[in-house]
Amino acid sequence: FLKHAANVAISFLRPVHVTCSAHILNLVGEVWQQSFPVISKLVASVKKAFTACPARKARFRQFLCDKGKPGALPPTPVITRWNSWFQAALYHTDHLVDYSEFFGDEVERSSSLNISELVDFCVSSAVKDDLTELRKYAPEIMSKLTEYEGADVKAHLVTDELTYLAEWMDTSASEVLQHLKQLSPSVEALRKGSEKLRNYICKAGSSTF
Repeated sequence: FLKHAANVAISFLRPVHVTCSAHILNLVGEVWQQSFPVISKLVASVKKAFTACPARKARFRQFLCDKGKPGALPPTPVITRWNSWFQAALYHTDHLVDYSEFFGDEVERSSSLNISELVDFCVSSAVKDDLTELRKYAPEIMSKLTEYEGADVKAHLVTDELTYLAEWMDTSASEVLQHLKQLSPSVEALRKGSEKLRNYICKAGSSTF
């Protein structure tokens, strides 16, 4: 990349290096993963419970169908698929009660410590509170990341849009503090996400090859 960048610099006068805006938002998403370690453990545990276990996948799909729900399995978070951690976490938000019942039965079928831990996750008030916070704030970031992954990004609007997103994060963090009167994972994620966006915006205006 740097070799090609040098060639571009020779061909064009003062070219500007524009970092992929979707990549920046993905880095903001990573801040949320780091700020919600309990949810990251839940996501990893659910992934482990269904990985390489087609019989359990089939039982869970049937379990959902018996309840009149869509038989879609939990999304599998993959580091190269941006938004996949958020998608998995929001799926778990909608199915936490289902998990409690399903994995409670699975304990009788398996001696896996992971399954027992999943049952504990499902009744944890900390998990429920964190998932509620994610449900409130994650969609805003997810929708913007999905938009920036597309081909219709308007380059001249990116700075204004990211500035607005950073301001939204700052305002949301202040609202949470006023309501809870204490720090929470979402406050940490909102503040750090805003800081990361503002650092990028400041550098983007002056970054050259």
